Amino acid sequence: MGAVIEMKKYRKRNRELFLRQHGEKLDRSIKTFMLGNMDLDFMGIAEQYLNEKASNNELAWDYLDLRDELREAIAQTFGPEILKELRSKGWFDAKLVTEDEIIDRCLSAFILNDQAKIS
Repeated sequence: MGAVIEMKKYRKRNRELFLRQHGEKLDRSIKTFMLGNMDLDFMGIAEQYLNEKASNNELAWDYLDLRDELREAIAQTFGPEILKELRSKGWFDAKLVTEDEIIDRCLSAFILNDQAKIS
C-alpha cells in the first residue's frame, strides 16, 4: 500500500513540475490553436444560445449548460487535432496532462480570449 501512495505523490510532483515548467507554453499553444481554428466568438454563441432557449419557450437557462455544450462541441471538433498538435511538441507529456484538461483549457482560452477583446 505504501508503494501506491508513494507513486501518487511521485505522479503529482511530476505533474506540478511539468506545469510549472511548461504551463505557460501549454496555455500559449492552446490559445494560438483556438485563435487559428475558431472563427466564432463566445458572446455571439451565448446570444444565439439564449435566443434558441427563448424560441423554445424555455423559462430558464444555465451558464453551466452552455459551457457543457461548448465543451462537448470543442472536444468533438478540435479534440483529436489539438492533442495531435501538442503531442508533436517535444516538451509536451501526455501522461501528465489529460485530454479532459486540454479540452477544459481550450474552452477557457476561447471564453477568456473573447472577454479580452471586449475589455
